[in-house]
Amino acid sequence: MFVPDPLTQTTIGDRAVYNFFPKQIRIVGIGGAGGNMVDYLYSIGAFGAHMITVDTDERHLSVIRADEKILIGSKSLTKGTGAEGDTRIGKQAAEKSGWKLDEAIRDTKLMFIVAGMGGGTGSGAAPIIALQAREIGATVVAIVTMPFQDETDARKKAVDGIEKLLDTAHTTIVVDFDKLHGLEKDEPKQNALSLMDELIAKKIKTIVESCTKRPLIHVNILDLQRVLRDGGLSIMLSCRDRSDDNLLTLLQRALDHPLTAMDYKEATGAFIHVASGRDMSIEGVVKIVEYIYKAFNPSIHVLYGARLEKTNDCRIKILVILTGLRKEKFRETYGCQ
Repeated sequence: MFVPDPLTQTTIGDRAVYNFFPKQIRIVGIGGAGGNMVDYLYSIGAFGAHMITVDTDERHLSVIRADEKILIGSKSLTKGTGAEGDTRIGKQAAEKSGWKLDEAIRDTKLMFIVAGMGGGTGSGAAPIIALQAREIGATVVAIVTMPFQDETDARKKAVDGIEKLLDTAHTTIVVDFDKLHGLEKDEPKQNALSLMDELIAKKIKTIVESCTKRPLIHVNILDLQRVLRDGGLSIMLSCRDRSDDNLLTLLQRALDHPLTAMDYKEATGAFIHVASGRDMSIEGVVKIVEYIYKAFNPSIHVLYGARLEKTNDCRIKILVILTGLRKEKFRETYGCQ
């Protein structure tokens, strides 16, 4: 009788799942920042997902690691040299290369789009690709970053691009560079970029593997799709600690440090995932869910999962995605005058 290791949690059946899920889950990095996020994710792996990078810059695309790479707008617009910060070029490049994208995303059930908003390719092409994926029946989740507050022009482009994404993606999660917890004020921006690549890549890995790996508490991909299909404007919160603090303490710390400036108290849905390198009780996870019901409202739709990880430390990691915020909340918070 084959008995799986409870930590590695990889079985013969899981291998069959791995061969099945790449046809269902795709992660698409758009533009330079999106490509960098996929590159980092490719280095750590996301079991059961097919990774694609889409860019107008051929040189940058050549150094990115991914399962599939797509150059858009190569002949008529950019000649492979990038969008040069022009969102109109990014938009047109995606529209003119629609047939390439159709082939790449065919049969997708759940698509994650990652992009840094504020540049030409990410802000211009992401809404087009999100709409294209949505039209083939995929549930589209966009995870995008806002530039630093002092980058005025880029911030205006980002606001415009995200507002378009809110109309094309099912769920749009906004992550703000200015809300990176632990980032020093005078720290080089390149450090923030690397930190953001790592943060977003690890969160996507957590979401994907909550469905594709054998967990402590399993998340069915159909249930995840239901939560994210009506997500609208959403935010992401996370916390990790290697102390013996209980899970409720960690959850409260996560709620105190959202990765955006938007108020999340009106959320109508929540996806919660807890991962640990040590023993963890299901009762502790249930207490977190009960706390979410009390902190928000009794009618909030909560989906939760938990997994033991193969690691030498005792870190406990909590990821929370709160969905269903009013789209106007984004404009109220980030509207550029």
